[in-house]
Amino acid sequence: MYDYVYLDNIAIVAAEDIKRLHLAVFGTQIQIIEIAANADLCITIIDSPVTIIGNAYSVAKGISIKRSINSYQYSIKKLVLNLFLQAIEQSFHRRLPWGILTGIRPLKLYRKLNETTCMEDAEYTLKDFFLVSEQKISLLRDIYVIQEQILKKQNINKQVSIYVGIPYCPSKCNYCTFLGYVDRTNEEQAMFFYTLLHELRWTLNWLVAHDMSVASIYIGGGTPSMLSANQIEQLFQTIEQGSNNYCEEITFEAGRPDTITIEKLDILKQAGVNRISINPQTFNEHTLRKMNRKHSVEDILTIYEHARKRNFEQINMDLILGLPNESLADVKNTLQVMNNLLPESVTIHTLSLKTKSKLKEQIPIEDFRRATDIGRMVEASQAWALSAGYKPYYLYRQKNIAGNLENVGYAKSDKYSLYNIYIMEELMPIIGIGCGSVSKIIDGKTGKLNRLPNPSEPQYYIQHIDDIIGKKQKHLPELLTI
Repeated sequence: MYDYVYLDNIAIVAAEDIKRLHLAVFGTQIQIIEIAANADLCITIIDSPVTIIGNAYSVAKGISIKRSINSYQYSIKKLVLNLFLQAIEQSFHRRLPWGILTGIRPLKLYRKLNETTCMEDAEYTLKDFFLVSEQKISLLRDIYVIQEQILKKQNINKQVSIYVGIPYCPSKCNYCTFLGYVDRTNEEQAMFFYTLLHELRWTLNWLVAHDMSVASIYIGGGTPSMLSANQIEQLFQTIEQGSNNYCEEITFEAGRPDTITIEKLDILKQAGVNRISINPQTFNEHTLRKMNRKHSVEDILTIYEHARKRNFEQINMDLILGLPNESLADVKNTLQVMNNLLPESVTIHTLSLKTKSKLKEQIPIEDFRRATDIGRMVEASQAWALSAGYKPYYLYRQKNIAGNLENVGYAKSDKYSLYNIYIMEELMPIIGIGCGSVSKIIDGKTGKLNRLPNPSEPQYYIQHIDDIIGKKQKHLPELLTI
């Protein structure tokens, strides 16, 4: 590993990304220093209006790398990262599967490159300059082809999707930093729900008045199934009364079996919900207990059976790879159970050690990064998904993700979640309702994406709902030029 790296006054723009790449490869921090003579690796840049020339060299490692780029095509930062990762590969024979890509949406880059050149040239660029592995390029290609087939069938003009955020949970999972307030008063939860219906009603009325249609609705959280049966019924009555058109996809996260009842499943079915998510994360009892999940494996299997009997069009299940103390054998046990269930779609997450999670306090970042089994877990899950007839259809990445890998959504043919594609690829405006949700308003004239985050604290949300609606009233007209 490198302990000290010198970046000249031009290359220093990539300092933070350099640190992240080194952490991803070795699990350790590096220091950026000011004097080249004391460095394990030196990177220097010569900038000109047309060509940028970069050099990376290490006397101790006996390497010297030179690369020039067109300044109109690539940034200085990207060139520095390319040189740094090449130096790591030559010095230590270590690779990152996603190369220098640090963003959460690598498919957006793949799509952009395809649109400006062709698939062959796009993939060459990903391999040659961004240093992405053949395996990950192949995964991007497979997802891109499927998404293009799906999007050809969709008319996304003058359409939006809606996300409804419910910020309560029965317990806080150790790995989670999503909203999930525990032990809040009944009075607060009732007032939050009343306020949420007000925001939802106003939004739907605005869309109807401006002839905008809703393509998909995703009800997430938190744990939406924390709502009472009566509240779930009211929620869907509000959606039905406020909408003037058919919504192709409605997803409801029923992720925690300890909050789902047969009555709630019946209400969801009658309300026209065609996609529910029941999320085991793992089928190993010892892991469920360690992660503070307040249910058993048997609870998951029971609620899945009840949901299956009600003939929901799609059932999704989420899994997490790399949970503490889970071995490759444990993951294979989970996949064996999944093989008996075969839901319409499966989202396979690689554990991300999030800053505010309880798990972050329990696992040293170095141990997390050095975990050697995670790559084999991902390979096993991908092999299982493909052998079981699933196809990858969306992908995203996170900071501090185990093995510097990815999260992939798999589905049976024609059972793909439209909302997941729209939000991950930012192909459609998303209007967020409730706590912690984020509206993504795409300006039809400029193509600029404006983010309007709702507050995460329920009390603040309740008290400032007029201001929240006021911001939407100001920005939603940008949609009318789509």
